[in-house]
Amino acid sequence: QTLLAALDLMAYDAQMPAANATLTIAVAARNSLGLEGYLAAMAAELSAVGNVETRIERTLRADGLPTGILSYTTSGDLLGSPAKSIFTQQVVFIDNDGANFVIVTFAADADHAAQTQWREIVSSMTFS
Repeated sequence: QTLLAALDLMAYDAQMPAANATLTIAVAARNSLGLEGYLAAMAAELSAVGNVETRIERTLRADGLPTGILSYTTSGDLLGSPAKSIFTQQVVFIDNDGANFVIVTFAADADHAAQTQWREIVSSMTFS
C-alpha cells in the first residue's frame, strides 16, 4: 500500500466539476517518519504526474515548529477535469503529541484565485 493510495491525496474531485477548489484534511500515524521522510516518499510517488517541489518551512505555524510543503501541477485531463491544469499543494504538520501527521491538501484550477488565500488559511490553523 502506498502513501498516495492510503491517504487518498488526489483532492480534486472530478465528479464535481463546479467545484473550482477543494480542501482536504487528513490525519495519519507518523510511524516514526519525519517530515523529510514523508516529503521524500510522496515526491517519489508523485514524480510520474509532474514536477514535485518540496521544502521545510518554519513560518507557517505560530509556534515556529517546522511544516512540510509539497507542491505540484497536473494536467486536468489526468484527473478528468475540464481545467487545463490542477495546482495541488499539501502542507504537513506534526501534531502536538508527535504521533500523527496532519495533512492539509489544497487543489484548484492552476489559475484559480483561491491560491492567494491558501497560505493565510493554513497559517491560521491552531493545534490544541
